[in-house]
Amino acid sequence: MPKTAGTVEVNPIEELLESVTVSLPNAPQDVVEKIVIVYNGKRTARQMFEIIKQLKEEVVINVFNTDDFIAQILLDKTTVRAASKELKTIKNKEDISKFQKILGFSEKTKDILAQFYASAGALMSFDEEMSSALAEVGYKENPETPKALEAIKKLEEKALTAKNHKNHAAQNKEDITHYALKYNFPFALAKIMLERFNRTGARHFKTELNFLMSALNKISQNEKINSFLAAKVLCGFLTIDDAQKFTEMSKELTYLIDGDDIFILGCRYLRTKTAKEVRYTLDAILKRLPFAEIKEENLGLAVSVLIDGTQESLEQAMLKAQKAKDMYSFRKSLAKYDCFDPFTYEISKKFAGVITAGRLVENFNSILNSLPFCSSPAENNDLACKVLLNKIKQEEAVTQATYRRNLKAKSLTEGLAPEVLKKYLGTMSPEDIIAIFDKALSHYSFWKTDSKKHLYALEAVIAQLNGTSTEEISRFVLESLEEGQNMEEISDTLMQIPSKDKLKLKYTDLKNFQQDGKAPPPSSLSDIFN
Repeated sequence: MPKTAGTVEVNPIEELLESVTVSLPNAPQDVVEKIVIVYNGKRTARQMFEIIKQLKEEVVINVFNTDDFIAQILLDKTTVRAASKELKTIKNKEDISKFQKILGFSEKTKDILAQFYASAGALMSFDEEMSSALAEVGYKENPETPKALEAIKKLEEKALTAKNHKNHAAQNKEDITHYALKYNFPFALAKIMLERFNRTGARHFKTELNFLMSALNKISQNEKINSFLAAKVLCGFLTIDDAQKFTEMSKELTYLIDGDDIFILGCRYLRTKTAKEVRYTLDAILKRLPFAEIKEENLGLAVSVLIDGTQESLEQAMLKAQKAKDMYSFRKSLAKYDCFDPFTYEISKKFAGVITAGRLVENFNSILNSLPFCSSPAENNDLACKVLLNKIKQEEAVTQATYRRNLKAKSLTEGLAPEVLKKYLGTMSPEDIIAIFDKALSHYSFWKTDSKKHLYALEAVIAQLNGTSTEEISRFVLESLEEGQNMEEISDTLMQIPSKDKLKLKYTDLKNFQQDGKAPPPSSLSDIFN
């Protein structure tokens, strides 16, 4: 029983730990600590003491393992009925050992009795069979060793008869493998089934499973839940009565809830509540949680709150649901823009509820406009998204965008070359001409963002190679384009130069001759120089 705090301040967790440790002295320490973690803030030390006391009274059987099973009940891993049934099997084994000490029968007889009457999945129960056998041989209240030994002999003969005619071990192993695959039993449960049924003296697994499935299918047609609960029965975590109640609850809840959660909810609530009460509680939680389209989108959160059972978990779930709702709305707003793919989810997760979608688009465009590009700003959408998400700094984005632009622009030169080369009159190889293009353009950037200016500049270089223009004129064209002059202005200037003079002019002469007036543009520079 927990100590009275008095005037000394007591740490609630330490007090809870002491209460559980004192109440369950035979439970492993790590299990005790798990119980404290689960119930901290939900139950006081005094309440835990009373809960454990009540559970021990309900379980009735008190053996060394009782504390282990009480702990499993507290952790929602089994029920009172199932724990009592398993403890009864353990007690039967202890009773067989006690009878051996009193009556002195052989170790072989003891093992046979334990196999058939006191093992998980055993065909018969020792306490029931021994009681019947003692009555048959006329055993009285006062011990009569010969009569008691005669009863033991009867049980041994019954066990050996069963061994000869009902040894299901091999078939059970085969059936467990088959049904584990059919119903997708968790590996841990399949392993326990093998331990319980793949041995001499075990009941027929297939018969047991079919009986359970038939009983549960009468309540609900949810095969997935029913097979999971049947497996729990066969592993000793539930009784058939428990499984039927759990199935009724799963049907009452109507929602698609995982078998593990149904099991935990059943262990947690069906000792004190009806299936309808559990459903009302779950519905009440769902109504408290904000949702985007349908309340069922918060089912997982609601089940978690129901399992935890605290106001704090409800408040946390409400915050999560609100964030999910905000994120949904935010993603819906961002879906109008292709520029955020494939980062829409990450961006929504980061910015939903923080800024509006409109403000985010403004920030995105601001970043995008700061990045150099070749043909279109959209080339850098991913870089702008990464800057928004703090995956890279803006300086790094500029570096990457510049590299991309240069790489793409160079490939554009190669792409435009065939069209321009048609106008080349010389004998140089295409590879050599492209090398000349690259060298001529290497000091400029205008061509990286404007394909028309790019082509215009290449034609100027071709005219130079054809001898109808000069290096000075090519320089004038390239410098003018770099300064932002449009092609019409440059063409207008060049067309005003008399043909007999154009090959003699220097770059400075051309700049001085340049005028602001516009003239109709020629189709290409080739028309100017030919």
